[in-house]
Amino acid sequence: MTRKFRNSICWVILPVISVHLQGQSFKYEAKIDPVSKAGFYAIYMTPALSSYVRTDFSDLRINDEKNNPVPWILGSNIPASNPDIFRPLKIITNEIIDSGRTLLIIENEPAAQTDAIYLRIKNAAVSRTINLSGSEDMHKWFSIEENISLEKRFIKDKDSYLEKISFPLSSYRYFRIIIYNGKNDPLNITEAGHNTKRDPVSASLFIENPDGPYLRNDSSDHISYLTILNPRAYHISRVGLHIKGPKFFHRHVDLFHEQQLEGSFLISSDSAFNFFVPVFNDSSFQLRIYNEDNPPLGIAGVTTAQNAERIIAWLEPGIHYQMKMKNEKTESPHYDLLNFKDSIPLIIPALTISVIEPVAINNPAPDKGFFKKNWLWPVMIIVLLVLTFFTARLVREIQNRT
Repeated sequence: MTRKFRNSICWVILPVISVHLQGQSFKYEAKIDPVSKAGFYAIYMTPALSSYVRTDFSDLRINDEKNNPVPWILGSNIPASNPDIFRPLKIITNEIIDSGRTLLIIENEPAAQTDAIYLRIKNAAVSRTINLSGSEDMHKWFSIEENISLEKRFIKDKDSYLEKISFPLSSYRYFRIIIYNGKNDPLNITEAGHNTKRDPVSASLFIENPDGPYLRNDSSDHISYLTILNPRAYHISRVGLHIKGPKFFHRHVDLFHEQQLEGSFLISSDSAFNFFVPVFNDSSFQLRIYNEDNPPLGIAGVTTAQNAERIIAWLEPGIHYQMKMKNEKTESPHYDLLNFKDSIPLIIPALTISVIEPVAINNPAPDKGFFKKNWLWPVMIIVLLVLTFFTARLVREIQNRT
């Protein structure tokens, strides 16, 4: 009889505890702008918002006013080559010429004004420099942009990526791209194209994070240690190093996060210093510059940036939505919406969110039934006391029988 009563008490207390914990699973929340008509809407990622979610966004949720889940998808999971605005361009020449350079000639037919070309490249975590020229007849070529940097990319969910090459607005019939491979193997370029409409999403591939201070230590081991201190744990996928001297230098740089090597890079006086790394988020990380027998470099500053990302969901008018963040135990959600990503327009209206605030610990609840907030803890204490009493009684019975 005692055991049955104890089991009954357990079945009563467990739902009470689970309800209480469920309400406290997410630590932060923000309200989403109301919408006037049903459709897809985007919430653009900001540095501040990124500091509240994991780098894979697994602890981000959208709920309606009844706490029902609202499916969402990352904008990066939507194909950039949207057929509504993306026009493939014919690759006339794609070959290796002298000194290991790749010669790529693309036909812009009909000759349309464009300020960017997309190249689909098979995954390659390498850096390259390119020059871009234009021509009307493929005989006389005119420079458009030089020393464009193609930096390392770390793609985990696809076997290729689209590299955007931006340049001044042009309408040449042909574009010539020369990629400097040095003694390395070439990149595998499979497709070229451009957008026929201006796309505000792809206008910038990165969002600059607020600058933070850094600590510098030019050690006796000929290594300059730069510890970057971010104001918050922003997402970071690109690091910029600004050098002010000397005129000629050639150094190796390592990036460490939590004592783990995230990437090795080479900087020299004739290159750009933007390092692309697998995305991480932290308020500090370290750069190590190997000076060998040279004097330390003059550092003008260190900047960080993250991939321009957006959260996309189908929202209805007349419903209040909110975004919840920061949950250490939750896993990535699995929504049916991912199977319909090809149907989501590339350009959709943008929404903003309210100030991000902590989830209230004692949210007022309707005065219904026994489990009001005011009664929750007294009830739990009484139940625990009853459990303790019957457990002790059961132990005594067992001892008496033996």
